[in-house]
Amino acid sequence: MKHYFLLFIIFFIFLFSSCITNKDVVYLQEKGTLANDSLQIEALSKPYRVQVNDILSINVKALDEELVSIFNPVETTATSGGQQGQSSLYFNGFTVDLHGNIKFPILGEINVLGYTIKEIE
Repeated sequence: MKHYFLLFIIFFIFLFSSCITNKDVVYLQEKGTLANDSLQIEALSKPYRVQVNDILSINVKALDEELVSIFNPVETTATSGGQQGQSSLYFNGFTVDLHGNIKFPILGEINVLGYTIKEIE
């Protein structure tokens, strides 16, 4: 009898612990206000602005490759965007320092903090 009672208690605990409340189910919630939804859409539509510790990949191109070889010290190979591409970006990219600058050959320090990609181009 004790074994059945113990199994019943374990089954009962398992049954109620696997349920979630209606509050956690998204499709049962009321929709947000129109103002709240529009603020979320507006935040998503803003262009990305460069921040501290971002790594920028900068490639300078010209008809004569020797002229721009100092700006592109390591020849980049076409990668599939996997781990190899990310690791090469870490070593060959330009990191934004705490002051928002990158150190670019010949040109020196360039402030890029808070600019969008189009503004930096």
